[in-house]
Amino acid sequence: QSLQYFDHPEAYGRLRGWYLRRSLRAAVRRATKVIAVTDHAKRAIVRWTSVNAEKIQVVHHGVPPLVQDSTLPHGHVDPRPYILTVTTLYRYKNVERLVRAYAELHRKYGLGHRLRIVGGDADVTAKMLQRVAAEEGVAEFVDLVGAVDHVEMAAHYAGADLFVYPSLSETFGLPVLEAMALGVPVVASSASSIPEVAGDAAEFIDPVDT
Repeated sequence: QSLQYFDHPEAYGRLRGWYLRRSLRAAVRRATKVIAVTDHAKRAIVRWTSVNAEKIQVVHHGVPPLVQDSTLPHGHVDPRPYILTVTTLYRYKNVERLVRAYAELHRKYGLGHRLRIVGGDADVTAKMLQRVAAEEGVAEFVDLVGAVDHVEMAAHYAGADLFVYPSLSETFGLPVLEAMALGVPVVASSASSIPEVAGDAAEFIDPVDT
């Protein structure tokens, strides 16, 4: 499960964060065996709970069948070229910095691609990102799609020319795997578990350098 309520507690609120941290520690102590989805997550569990590392087995996620199935109808895809990110809008997902980086590319190079952001609100909202895009002068080129049913996700991935994942913290980073499964070039953060998931199949960037 996610572990960001340890290193990014502000995203979860005081009471919810306390409950999640306490529950995880109790569950790990009681469990006979613990499954972590990455080596990075395993190290984090050991750090946050002091459990013996030998108790934890790493089992990586696979690709969801709906993304694997290339025969699924992709529905309507905007014919205009776009750069895609897919994420719930937590602050640590770093989407505001992505909008500013996109704006810089747009100003310097007249970038012809739109920026499509798929994902529901959290401690950052679509309205907040729209304000950032307006400040940067690119509001008309940024599409804030909101949460999308998973059966529609293949269409968003397949239509993209580039997938960007600038997150500061991930336990796994499933959208990176989904994008790669559909053959979309990936630019991804060099932070936390993401290099472990992407291997040598992505272009890595410093997530705090716009």
